[in-house]
Amino acid sequence: MRKIIKISIILLTFMNVSNVAFAKSEKCNIDKLLVIHDNIDSLSFQMVEDFLYTFDEACKNNVEYSQWSNELLYKVIDKRTKLYFKVLQSENITNDSCILKSFRAPLLDYNYQKLYDKIKGIKTSESARNSYLNALSEIAKEESFELVR
Repeated sequence: MRKIIKISIILLTFMNVSNVAFAKSEKCNIDKLLVIHDNIDSLSFQMVEDFLYTFDEACKNNVEYSQWSNELLYKVIDKRTKLYFKVLQSENITNDSCILKSFRAPLLDYNYQKLYDKIKGIKTSESARNSYLNALSEIAKEESFELVR
């Protein structure tokens, strides 16, 4: 019996270490960005979840990842707004503040009014929706553009 318990503990420890190593390897993962880029018109829940999982504070030093992920974040929200917020609300996404931080710092010019209207019209968590709407209002204001609410 003790031998079984020891083996079980060793296996559980190994699985936990493997999961932590896998999770760390997924942060800032350019391959996940490529999947989003290649499938932007046919995204699945899993693709978007994998994409959002790559966002991390450690990625700010990875210029290629930061620029591309920011661009794709806006494209995903624009093209698949409902899916994006559905995935964002899933229990697996725990880095939502990091994702929102990236959203608040767009690297390209976007049609903020169009995004605002899309986000405003979806049924999702009020706090998530308001966070993104407020971010868009702040971004537009910084660019001397007033959104129609």
